[in-house]
Amino acid sequence: MIPLIHDLGYPAPAEEIGIRLRNILQLKEFKTLLAVTTDGQVAGMIGMTENYGYEHNAQYIRVLALVTAKNYRNMGAGKLLMMEAEKWAAEIDAYMIVLTSGLRDERKAAYAFYQRIGYEIKSSGFVKKLK
Repeated sequence: MIPLIHDLGYPAPAEEIGIRLRNILQLKEFKTLLAVTTDGQVAGMIGMTENYGYEHNAQYIRVLALVTAKNYRNMGAGKLLMMEAEKWAAEIDAYMIVLTSGLRDERKAAYAFYQRIGYEIKSSGFVKKLK
């Protein structure tokens, strides 16, 4: 899974990513799924959380990470993982799925992918780093 985190654009030492993943996997509201090929290669990963909204009386899913390994892009792994997110949303009766994608040129293909599978551009995000 470490190469996928790097492919996502967030390289870090393996030990640091391991700590991150161990912490995430302990949280019940988080769900992490892998797309694995028939020969056991990890083709992609999705990380998401179950949330409850302030603006609606309902749950929603937030996709925090979606990545397909570079050599498996445009082969259906990303779509399969998003379908699993939608399946989970249906299971918990969530009213929507939310995801954000960085404003970087290398994300343009991701924007087109999300729109092809029915997602709309709805908002802007803001970040303030504290450390």
